[in-house]
Amino acid sequence: MGRGQLRRQWVSPPGNVYASVVLPQPGPGWSELLPLLAGWCFSRALEGLGFPVRLKWPNDFLLYDRKVAGMLLEERGGRLVLGVGLNLASVPDPGSLRQGCAVPAGTLCADGPLPGPLSLWTALVNAVRKGYTDSSDVVDPSHFPSLVTERLAWMGRRVLVVDGEESAYPARIMGLSDRGGLLLERDGRTEVLFSGSVAPL
Repeated sequence: MGRGQLRRQWVSPPGNVYASVVLPQPGPGWSELLPLLAGWCFSRALEGLGFPVRLKWPNDFLLYDRKVAGMLLEERGGRLVLGVGLNLASVPDPGSLRQGCAVPAGTLCADGPLPGPLSLWTALVNAVRKGYTDSSDVVDPSHFPSLVTERLAWMGRRVLVVDGEESAYPARIMGLSDRGGLLLERDGRTEVLFSGSVAPL
C-alpha cells in the first residue's frame, strides 16, 4: 500500500516498480511549476523508451487512456523526492479504485514485452534527471506551461472535474496557466484548477 495525491492510499500489486529519485533544487521561478516539470520530464522519458504516454494533470500518466503510472513530488529535508509507481505486470483490482472519477488502469506491456524492472527504472532515472536539469537550466519558467500543453491528456475535450469543494461538474480542458494550474472552460467562463482530479466524460 502506498500514498498518493491528497494522502490517498493506493494499491501496489507485486511485479510493478515502486521507487523514488532525488532531484536537485531548480533555479528561481520554478517553485510552483515543480510537479509539472517533473511530470513533463517523466512523460518524455517514457516516450523516449517507446511508451507514448499522455500526462493526466496533475500527476498521472496514461497509455491509450489507461493509467499506467503515477508520481508524487515532495520536499523532505530540503531535498526534492519524486516517488513513482509503474504498472508493469499487474493492475489494481477495479473495486479498489475511487468510484466515479477513476481512470481504468493498464500496464506498460500493452505495447509488447518489457525490459526487466531494474533496467527500465535505471533508464528512466537517467533520462528524467537529464531532462530535469536541462529544462530547469535552459527553459524560461514563464514559457514552460505552454510546452507541457501538447502532452496533456484530453486537451480540448470535456471532462468531469472533482475539486474537493463542490460536487463534480463538467468542463473542457483548455491548457495550463502560467502557475501550472489546469485551465478549464466552464459555462462560458475560464477557470483555473490547482487541486483536484479530472476524468473523461
